[in-house]
Amino acid sequence: MIESDNKLISWLENISALCGVSLGESGSQPCRNGAYYFLPDRQQAKFLLPLGNGFRGYRNGLELYPAIYPKLMAKKMMSQLVWVAAQVNWKNRLVMSHHQCGSAAKALYELFTGNVAGVDRVAGFAVRSGSAGAGFKLIFQFQDETGNPISYIKVGDPVHRGPYLLNEYRVLNYLEQYNSVFVVPRVAGIVEHSHFTALELTPAGKTKYFPRPDVTVVARLLATLCQVTDCENHPGMTPASIQQLEEIDVDNRIKDMVKKAYERLPRHSLPRPLTHSDLGGWNVFIGPEGKLGILDWEFAQQHHLPFLDLYHYFLHTIIHNSRRIPIEAYRYTFYKNRKVRQAINTYGTQIGVTDEPLQQDLRIAYLWDWYYNEQTRAENKTEQAKEYLAILTWLSEHEYRN
Repeated sequence: MIESDNKLISWLENISALCGVSLGESGSQPCRNGAYYFLPDRQQAKFLLPLGNGFRGYRNGLELYPAIYPKLMAKKMMSQLVWVAAQVNWKNRLVMSHHQCGSAAKALYELFTGNVAGVDRVAGFAVRSGSAGAGFKLIFQFQDETGNPISYIKVGDPVHRGPYLLNEYRVLNYLEQYNSVFVVPRVAGIVEHSHFTALELTPAGKTKYFPRPDVTVVARLLATLCQVTDCENHPGMTPASIQQLEEIDVDNRIKDMVKKAYERLPRHSLPRPLTHSDLGGWNVFIGPEGKLGILDWEFAQQHHLPFLDLYHYFLHTIIHNSRRIPIEAYRYTFYKNRKVRQAINTYGTQIGVTDEPLQQDLRIAYLWDWYYNEQTRAENKTEQAKEYLAILTWLSEHEYRN
């Protein structure tokens, strides 16, 4: 066994030990489907990509993180260059074995699924570490011998990540009834183990990750989601972030602004839809026939508030794909970007919520909701939580209305 402080390696090592898979040193003798390559490197590994499945398997592994695509404008060229380097750079390799060299992928797939019938198709895998937060999360892409994906499996520890994966499992099964409206991943199964929870998803054919669709098209998609999942006559709920408002250590002016915004919301007849709660541009894809789809429903909430996903899609994507600081991104998104304003109007008209002061209250609710979520999901206070707190501070000082 190797020793490493790298999270991806440590988590993979712990999980692999459950089925007798060992992680060898980088200088071990390679074999078909047994050698893997770290990206960017062993010390900061985000990906572990297969070498035995050929260039196609290596490049397909990058699809585990669609958000990197706009940052790799010459993705194919970069992949080819790094692929060539991977063939000779032994210091950045890892060899996995299970009884017979090269069968580690089969052993892991069977561990996560119990699917003995499907294990023969598995010839390799790519894996990346999940988003920041408490516990561990790994995302696997199991591949056949030609490097094509045959299964995606999210694996998380049962205490911190398991409940979110179970939530996604329930939400995706619920959304199956609306698959004629928009695309969502298909659930293949879920396994609850004492050491992990594993959610298996089937690949969607002919998908294009991280598209840049017209913002109005996204607004219409989310408005449709709001309409089909609206819980009629549901009184709504008081979020945990409001229940514990007084206990949270932020400026009283912010607390007052958030509290009064939430107090005004029940005066209006609002839809109470299913909310994704993490909708950045990287969670939107184009499926067959050009239909938009949505990934990663782990944090979804039923009977929540409208507009939250729309606001997050615009602001979160701009913050993380530009050099604007959060305040500048907020002002640009909601005051200077004409297309965004048009998309918000389109969404509001379609769901019947056009009052601008009400939309502002919903924006405050969104910012506070996300600030609270970032504080509670992660082990430590994250930079993203600070970003939302900075915007709330600016609002309380410049635009707060009593």
